[in-house]
Amino acid sequence: MTTIHHRTINVDGLDVFYREAGKADAPAILLLHGFPSASHMFRDLIPVLAPHFRVVAPDLPGFGQTDRPSRDTFAYTFDSLAKVIEGFTEKVGLSRYALYVFDYGSPVGMRLAMRHPERVTALISQNGNAYEEGLSEGWNPIRAYWNAPTQENRSALRAMLAPETTTFQYTHGVADPSLVSPDGRSLDDFYLSRPGVDEIQLDLFLDYASNVALYPEFQAYLRAHQPPLLAVWGRNDPFFLPAGAEAFRRDVPNADVRFYDSGHFALETHAQEIGDAMIAFLSKAGNKASAGALGPVQAFYAALARGDVPAVLDVLDEKVQWTEAERFPYFSGTWIGPQAVLNNLLKRLAEDWEPFTAIAHDFIVDGNRVVSFGEYAGIHKKTGKSMTSAFAHSWTVADGKITSFLMYADTAKVLEAMR
Repeated sequence: MTTIHHRTINVDGLDVFYREAGKADAPAILLLHGFPSASHMFRDLIPVLAPHFRVVAPDLPGFGQTDRPSRDTFAYTFDSLAKVIEGFTEKVGLSRYALYVFDYGSPVGMRLAMRHPERVTALISQNGNAYEEGLSEGWNPIRAYWNAPTQENRSALRAMLAPETTTFQYTHGVADPSLVSPDGRSLDDFYLSRPGVDEIQLDLFLDYASNVALYPEFQAYLRAHQPPLLAVWGRNDPFFLPAGAEAFRRDVPNADVRFYDSGHFALETHAQEIGDAMIAFLSKAGNKASAGALGPVQAFYAALARGDVPAVLDVLDEKVQWTEAERFPYFSGTWIGPQAVLNNLLKRLAEDWEPFTAIAHDFIVDGNRVVSFGEYAGIHKKTGKSMTSAFAHSWTVADGKITSFLMYADTAKVLEAMR
């Protein structure tokens, strides 16, 4: 039985809910859901992938269990969603990952890929459109709102938030609708019925025009970077047409495009088949960048971000040599073993800071050596002062365990916050 963790992590003041499964040092996959759903849409896919990958599936802001801040304080645009998810990936230690995008997840994910192409090891698009020819006539009412954002056109779209429309999205194009569990769509309807969600969704309908405007840039990214690309498409989708999947080959000639006899929510009927296709594809594409020396280092940052001390210690070799920067307040020479790291560093950080974070943004891997670059941040409990400090970490790894650590950092900023 697959163990799936249900977690929440704070990203710039927003509590982002996510599901996580698989080994922390396995190659990573980020699953991005669409409208009107949340990460529960991956409930059948995650168990297929978890034996092979670290699988992470967040709820977008305003969706599912993630915070839905007031529209007065948070702009519900796809740029805003992407900014939060970018911060989320950094908080949970996803520096390299295969990217699975569906529906709204596609423009969010493509923004991530354009900003950090070095982080995306492969792209899997499940009815996640990036081409004009992929938009069906079902978009006409929304296009009318783009062209004339009047209250009348906005109100006309409320029908798309009704339970009947949710059922249509789940069952249209499915040969045997009895195969589609009512659980997913019922949960979607519950989330849609919460106070204020209707206005959030109408804002996103309007801003979807920004995604269409970015299609040429999405396509330019694909042409320039040629990510390994798998399109797994429900061929009977009433909103995103098969032409949108086939168009990927125009920009990525080696794209693997597959169609399934299903509709928009193809995972409802073909989760096993799509999961198997992903496993085979990613294996063939060589999606092993998160394994080897990099995997334990990423696992360390991820465990530290969620406050999982046992997991932090688990990736350390029993004779790990740990050296903080000489002017760092906790420096006392080189410590040997996980217990020394716990007593001399982790416990003291927890006592002195609320919180203390270490977010790595970039990695260089050379055999069994890894260098990571990032930023510390925290608020000192005694002084109340906050700080941010750039760091570089040098690691060595052997047999899946961290054997040495050497820290370089702007220690003056840390010391200043403590005075």
